[in-house]
Amino acid sequence: MNIAEVEKKALAEISKVKTPKNLDGFRIKYLGRKGEINNFISEIPELPRQEDRKKAGILLNEVKGRIEEALALRDKELKNQSLKKVEKEPFDITEPGKTVPLGSIHPITRFREFVRDMFSQLGFEEVYAPHVEEDSYNFGLLNISPDHPSRDLWDTLYLENGDLLRTH
Repeated sequence: MNIAEVEKKALAEISKVKTPKNLDGFRIKYLGRKGEINNFISEIPELPRQEDRKKAGILLNEVKGRIEEALALRDKELKNQSLKKVEKEPFDITEPGKTVPLGSIHPITRFREFVRDMFSQLGFEEVYAPHVEEDSYNFGLLNISPDHPSRDLWDTLYLENGDLLRTH
């Protein structure tokens, strides 16, 4: 295959490329280090006469330039096509953006939730109750006698109005 055929083939393939990613692959195929054009460039030193090497180098540079020019033009066309696609799609600037989750759950919190789930699966319930109780709710209804040691001042915190902080 000679350089003119390679140029014709390359220019024909450029027009068929549909995406910028494929265009990069095409660029590597023809203009890359092991590309078609460099195969011809590596053959230049094997030419017998200095004049032939000079002409071949000039010709290869011209072909390479035309292929690069066609690649740049096709790249621009593909970018314009994608831009036109984006312009046709409706875009609401008042729509809120997507929220990005920040951080993660602390390991201790994760463990506490694990334990809660485990006990709830075993049939236990989590109950929230007030911290300040009346004496009757804290001791009387549980049949704890008035002289029981748990009612002592160092085990129970009494408030001024007669209520106390829940002890259990």
